[in-house]
Amino acid sequence: MKLYIKRGQNEQKGLLGGSKGIFLYLSWRIDLTPEEKTLIEKYKEEIYLFAFTRGKTKGHDPEVPNSKDMISNLTKGYTESGDVTTLLNDEKTIKEGCSDFKARLNAIAVFGGEEVIDI
Repeated sequence: MKLYIKRGQNEQKGLLGGSKGIFLYLSWRIDLTPEEKTLIEKYKEEIYLFAFTRGKTKGHDPEVPNSKDMISNLTKGYTESGDVTTLLNDEKTIKEGCSDFKARLNAIAVFGGEEVIDI
């Protein structure tokens, strides 16, 4: 899995061409390996990527994220705007969420076998 994050800014112009300030945004998307895509499709009800978009997923209760929609949205990409503090906090949450999601994918990939631990 690869996570791509882009921080950007654009100057907002008024009707008469004057500056209305700077517009900050954060964009991200993930690329999944074929193996990860297979695991997600097979275990879509058992694994989920939490809704770190703060309830902005249309048509869903933000407390109960729809895993397929969330993963689909992230592979297509997502952009949000806000103040710098909010965007930095969201970036941290995105990184932690993707790391946690990757750990769950790795764990579910080895279920069905036996592990022998020498102590």
